[in-house]
Amino acid sequence: MFNAPKYFEKHQRIFKKMTPEELCAYCQQHPLYSLPTGVRNKREQDAMSIMEDCAKLLPQRDRHLLGIYVQETFARGYTDVAPTMLNAFYAPLLADKDFEKSHLQKAIDEFLGFAKAPMTSEMHQLLKQFVTHMFTRSATPFEKGMDAYRQATCLFPHQTL
Repeated sequence: MFNAPKYFEKHQRIFKKMTPEELCAYCQQHPLYSLPTGVRNKREQDAMSIMEDCAKLLPQRDRHLLGIYVQETFARGYTDVAPTMLNAFYAPLLADKDFEKSHLQKAIDEFLGFAKAPMTSEMHQLLKQFVTHMFTRSATPFEKGMDAYRQATCLFPHQTL
């Protein structure tokens, strides 16, 4: 069984408390130390998953516009971004009194902090995944029924795995 070094948990807490910019700078200075890279990747994934889950509560049109904004802005590596545009997309949720705003606001701030740092391949993959999830739309009950009807009546139905 693997026993972690005694300083492992202490370093992990330190990396979790760092700002995104500091953490990315530390990862660049120490590329062979995998702990800060793992903490950075986990924080990026958490922020993106919170933003993605909250975007599911938005109307389809707003989700589509959010996907275009993220694709056009962050995929090209623009670093002079402020939370105002993302807050505008998430405004219906942030204005709702029953919605837990602190998690979403923290995720937006975390995401923008990592977006201002140099783009890593993991962050690029997360952005692509986020954009594809924003562009996919759920089928209405009518569309689901029509798909079932086409499956039952067509000569060569497609199989779902």
